[in-house]
Amino acid sequence: MKTVFIGMSLEKHSTTEYFEAIYKEFINEGYQVVIFTDGQRSGLVNKNANPIILTWPSRRPTGLKDMLFFASKIRLYKPGVVISNFGSVNVMTMMSFLLSVPKRIVWVHTLSTQLGQYSKFSKIRKNLIYLMATNLIANSNAMKKDIQNTNRFVDSKVKVIPNALEIKEVENVQRDENLVVFAGRLHRIKGVDILIRAFKLVHEKVPSLKLKIVGPGEEVKMLSSLVTELNLSEVISFEGPTGKEGVLKYFKSANFVVVPSRSEAFGYVVIEAMSLGTPVIGSDVDGILEIITHEKNGLLFKEGNAKDLSEKILDMKNLLLDSDEMRINAYELVNEKYNVNKIAKDFVEYISV
Repeated sequence: MKTVFIGMSLEKHSTTEYFEAIYKEFINEGYQVVIFTDGQRSGLVNKNANPIILTWPSRRPTGLKDMLFFASKIRLYKPGVVISNFGSVNVMTMMSFLLSVPKRIVWVHTLSTQLGQYSKFSKIRKNLIYLMATNLIANSNAMKKDIQNTNRFVDSKVKVIPNALEIKEVENVQRDENLVVFAGRLHRIKGVDILIRAFKLVHEKVPSLKLKIVGPGEEVKMLSSLVTELNLSEVISFEGPTGKEGVLKYFKSANFVVVPSRSEAFGYVVIEAMSLGTPVIGSDVDGILEIITHEKNGLLFKEGNAKDLSEKILDMKNLLLDSDEMRINAYELVNEKYNVNKIAKDFVEYISV
């Protein structure tokens, strides 16, 4: 039986569901799947199962003991394919290269601009890892261009396969035409400060609109202070972190969602909201531009421009009063282009060629 190794988290979020669909498709195609995770504390769950689930020795697999552990599993299971992403990339790719695994896949999710300043050593190491891989999967065309710009030697290895999700129903949630939602990490790259400043201008014209900010992050105190400074405490609330099901309920209850990122490789939030018929206002950057078609399934605003965003918020409210067409278009886009079952089949077909 052919064997594939996959490095992934088991915590419940959209990326996990995406990789679950992929490994299930591998199983359907006759593969033995072995998952390497830092989220399963009990070690080997069931050695006769498919998938087999193994735990890294370290919470983050970056050390020598993780390399030795992974090398021993390559010798034991003799995989034909190794797929890594996030924290597992360096160890899985390097050891697969050294032990001559035929297909070494690195899934790249994060733009270089989102990672801050790399040290010279980190850049060299990243480029070497990319050279050791046989294939690089980018989740958007923007991500593909970023990879090519930072490493000109890997051009022919890069394939775009977008993020995808399972479309789910959210029941017993009433939509509020006066509610706007942001969900994500409270970090400067996400542009929440721009949204708050835009909401100050919106509040002056439509005081009934409210904004809920969902998610954790290091900027929560600074953003809370900004809300207080702008006298918006009665209309902007910080909801804190919640699981995926909670996020989907916020999206279903919202009239629309805003994604004001300064940079975004893809934008899972965009397709999650759209899958519920909730249109999105997004900044005109990177991967967001590849999802939102302005005035068809959402609206775009000029990145960093609070005034433009405020105008788009008012426009969106008026558009949704007149017609459900944008809601229908948003849902249909996700169902046709970002359905996880279709994407999983495409991925396994690509790898199996």
